[in-house]
Amino acid sequence: MRQFERTALILCCIFLSGATASSQQPPQHDPQAQALVARALASTSNGVLNDVTLTGSVTRIAGSDKDTGTVTLKARVPGNSRIDFTLPHGPQLEVRGESSGSPAGSWTGPDGVAHAMSLHNCWNDATWFFPAFSLLGAISNPQIVFTYVGQETRSNSSVYHLRYARQVTTKSATSAQLISRLSTTDIYLDARSLLPVSVTYNAHPDDDASTDIPVEIRYSDYRIVNGTKVPFRIQRLLNGGQVLDLVVQTVVINSGLSDAVFTIQ
Repeated sequence: MRQFERTALILCCIFLSGATASSQQPPQHDPQAQALVARALASTSNGVLNDVTLTGSVTRIAGSDKDTGTVTLKARVPGNSRIDFTLPHGPQLEVRGESSGSPAGSWTGPDGVAHAMSLHNCWNDATWFFPAFSLLGAISNPQIVFTYVGQETRSNSSVYHLRYARQVTTKSATSAQLISRLSTTDIYLDARSLLPVSVTYNAHPDDDASTDIPVEIRYSDYRIVNGTKVPFRIQRLLNGGQVLDLVVQTVVINSGLSDAVFTIQ
């Protein structure tokens, strides 16, 4: 095993063992899942990652309507994100992060009015467009538990299927179960390269946390930027239909993005 892989595995175990020691009911971590996450991190990047800015073109699809424009996507570990769309109908903004110890988010339409995102739609990964941060953010969160589901075939390729969810011990049993369900995310790693090829989770109507709407993120056209493998094609599907098609044109890593960039309105 390469030195970086050994180091990543050690860090992974430290994070997870620390979580076990501090929890009232120690979560059960899957050793095989831990090892795969460590190897995936080593495969994705050989350096320290703090923040990233992606720019490119975007196509948004809503039924038979298609809008084409530009997009800037910014992310920072452990889980801040900002997406700025420039579309024919005007600019749109989405910001995700933490507020008072809980995930939070806001979106702003062309009219410039900010709206809070429903809490039940903020438990999934805020940095979904940059899989290296998805892995880093999840493995560094002491509440998150990974499990290994198995090796499968997905889109005619062999993949390792991992699943993670938050286990919160400071809430009631009912709340903890709800958070676990809302945060459950499946990651599929290419069996050869160990690069993430897709991620799936459920979104929900703003006023209904019990209704699941399947979401899938697909990654392709990986290229190396400053030692990090970045997908230059990102597609988002909602309920089986494509709603976003992102083509990355530029990537800037570790530019020192400030807190102000990720202010939730």
